[in-house]
Amino acid sequence: MPFVFSETDGITTRSRFDNIHFSVCQNCENIAIWIHDKIIYPDSEIVITRNPDMPPHIMKIYDEALSIVSKSPKGSAALLRLFIQHLCKELGEPGKDINSDIASLVKK
Repeated sequence: MPFVFSETDGITTRSRFDNIHFSVCQNCENIAIWIHDKIIYPDSEIVITRNPDMPPHIMKIYDEALSIVSKSPKGSAALLRLFIQHLCKELGEPGKDINSDIASLVKK
């Protein structure tokens, strides 16, 4: 949350914002706006092409995880774990234990 300090001289009010920073990307030269240590602009958008053969119910979980990754990385990771569990089941694994399912798929 930015810190806002206001000063007035009776006629005008001046506001000073602390904890807001601006930077310029050295690669694309676009501006980024930060509040403390988080980028608030631009809202990063991660685009990853998904396999079109993915079953629709699993694709929904994947898309949801992708849509929240910049706002909630931990929430996105939790959804991706659920995605992997469902995917393992689709690939013929029991779906009870993600570690066992992945180990079994690696062996195959």
